[in-house]
Amino acid sequence: MNAEPQPIYSFAGFSLDTRAGVLRDGSGEIALRPKSLDLLIFLIHNAGRLVSKDELLHAVWSNVIVTEDSLTQCISDIRRALGDKAQTLIRTMPRRGYMFPGDVLEGPPAVDARQSPQLPDKPSLVVLPFENLSSDPEQSYLADGTVEEITAALARIRGLFVMSRNSAFAYRGQALDLQRIGRELGVRYVLEGSVRRHLDQLRISARLVEAETGSLIWAEGFKGDIADAFALQDNVTAGVAGAILPSIQMAEIERARRKRPGDLQTYDLVMRSLPHVWALGRQDNAIAIETLEKALLGDPDYPLALSLLSWCHAQRAVYNWSTSPETDRRRALGLAERSAEVNGDDPFSLAVLGAAHTVSSNFVTAGALLEKACSIDPNSAFAWNRSGWVAAYRDEVERAVECFERSLRLGPFDPMVYTCHLGLAVVHFSARRPSQSADLYLRVLAEHPNALWILRTLIPALVEAGRLDEARQHMARCHREYPGLTLRAVRGSMPFTAEILDRHENALRSLGMEE
Repeated sequence: MNAEPQPIYSFAGFSLDTRAGVLRDGSGEIALRPKSLDLLIFLIHNAGRLVSKDELLHAVWSNVIVTEDSLTQCISDIRRALGDKAQTLIRTMPRRGYMFPGDVLEGPPAVDARQSPQLPDKPSLVVLPFENLSSDPEQSYLADGTVEEITAALARIRGLFVMSRNSAFAYRGQALDLQRIGRELGVRYVLEGSVRRHLDQLRISARLVEAETGSLIWAEGFKGDIADAFALQDNVTAGVAGAILPSIQMAEIERARRKRPGDLQTYDLVMRSLPHVWALGRQDNAIAIETLEKALLGDPDYPLALSLLSWCHAQRAVYNWSTSPETDRRRALGLAERSAEVNGDDPFSLAVLGAAHTVSSNFVTAGALLEKACSIDPNSAFAWNRSGWVAAYRDEVERAVECFERSLRLGPFDPMVYTCHLGLAVVHFSARRPSQSADLYLRVLAEHPNALWILRTLIPALVEAGRLDEARQHMARCHREYPGLTLRAVRGSMPFTAEILDRHENALRSLGMEE
């Protein structure tokens, strides 16, 4: 008998959801490679019928020329997943093909009557199979591998809910109705893409779409030489992982902004706080702290809110916004420790805890925490950024440059990206290149005019570069923006080495800053 195609099949203690592309047993989901899953689905659709090897090769590898070895490997994968050592579920018919016995299916195939899954309480997405836009079958393998790498990289980000690879590959070859896919999988965002080869060049394109509205959130193309296909795949993975979280965060922020205040929940309040957290301005900092404290009233153990509030208090201490910097340092450290306790090995929590130790000059502890954060999520632009600052504060020039450049490569859309340029300005100053340092500071200040704390390190660079007129001009601005700021307060706020602090202090003193 041929089984009529249905969404869900049950057999021998297993269930196969052909629409979601998921094989399960009593203990949960069983991993299968996409081609192995396609092959199992085809055999079950044809249960009770001998299916020849040629038919299977044509059905599962329709546009790709492969040998029978690929078929044999997939059959082995399926049997391993099903524990079918006796070959009672996938029967080999010597020299003819394979058969899935129809009498194993438990009654009529089950029809999926489940309601659409509820959206998770954090950003959710699925990475769909990338489309092969060329006739070269090698690109299909590269596209599949790229999707698997991107899915794995995004799954490491604790702030995201990422659908499994098998669920995504169930949509291979289908006309993409993104609204339906989002509804069926219970995800808000869909990442889709394509692979195209032209001569010796390979282009991989990716785009992130909000499933419900079809709105384009982010898109990017990556080019490279076909000889470096796997390096290009790595670049795509790093680029997507580095860009997608800030892009999703901006979309989530817009969603929170559209809600009326009475409808705001803890998550919405955290999303609303983010632009103020990343602005690194005094007024924004106050707004962020107020918003995050409201969020924690609703959920005192919400790790992201704890981490962000910790970062805000660290800002107050290091940017001379606090009347009691030591209190803010202790508050930053306490909040970050709570977040790390609740959230285990979450890389963002670890990175913020590292940042909290950094502003307290606990560089050994900070370095160890940030190293662990980067090992857990090597695509975290924030963790590499903070690692760069630890190195910069310790006057480890080469290490600082390495970390800042990696953060810049991973997070070109990250809201903190300009602090990497500031870190490089610090490196120039440490290396006795004050004019280059001053130029970088001035560029960042022009792009971020509210980041007035930059004046404290810009002015010394201008003084040492001999650009005294510019230095005096910015010193006058510093007096206006930071009335009553003293050399002692500046020295106590930034955890540089004694040599760098002495150079800052001498330059600021020469222009009249009070002791």
